[in-house]
Amino acid sequence: MEVPYSLSQLKTISNNFLKELIDAEKGKKTSLAFIKTPTPQSLLSIKAKIYQEMKIGGSNFEAKLFFDNKLLNKKRLTINYQFTHQHLLFKLIEDNLNKEVRLLLLNFAFPLKPVLRNNTLDGKLIQGTKEHSLSDLVGKIIGKKLEGYLFKKIGREIRVVVANDAIFLLLSSLKKETNPLSLIAGIVGTGTNFSFFLDKKTAVNLESGGFNKFLPSKTGRRIDKQSLHPNR
Repeated sequence: MEVPYSLSQLKTISNNFLKELIDAEKGKKTSLAFIKTPTPQSLLSIKAKIYQEMKIGGSNFEAKLFFDNKLLNKKRLTINYQFTHQHLLFKLIEDNLNKEVRLLLLNFAFPLKPVLRNNTLDGKLIQGTKEHSLSDLVGKIIGKKLEGYLFKKIGREIRVVVANDAIFLLLSSLKKETNPLSLIAGIVGTGTNFSFFLDKKTAVNLESGGFNKFLPSKTGRRIDKQSLHPNR
């Protein structure tokens, strides 16, 4: 049985993470991406009568339908294949898109460079992760590409809003009386990530699954060796 990290080792890892965080904010190259994400008002106050949110992670897919900002239904699937190309991802979305929906929020658990399109938050895929390579989507603006795909396939104009899952989780905790600077969101699933507000209009996606300033365990090294992206 593998011995867990000692308290001393955990303190070292914690201190290393804090140093990476401070250095990343200063613009230094670190293992944390520190991606600054604008939070337009249109994302904080959705006015569409009916809309859908789809959450796509490393292992799970979830589709939620909302009417008057109230949850109508929810569907959850296990992703048991790899998204090697965009058509596999987009087909999953198409198959689960409600026929009445004109607004889709894509909660996307992948590293994104934020892009604002007409006050709509979108994201350019930085790289595939969690065994999903998405090779032909790297460097492309996800929402814009998906809008074009859906119009071609179903003949409907769908406005697609895209953000990282840690950013969506952070925004979901933001209420009128909440001080944004007091919030931190964390995800521990197939991948690990954290986000927080840098100021009242800017959230930060750390892509903290890339943090590597610690000695991996024997099990961790074995898993890494067999992963799609060894040593990353």
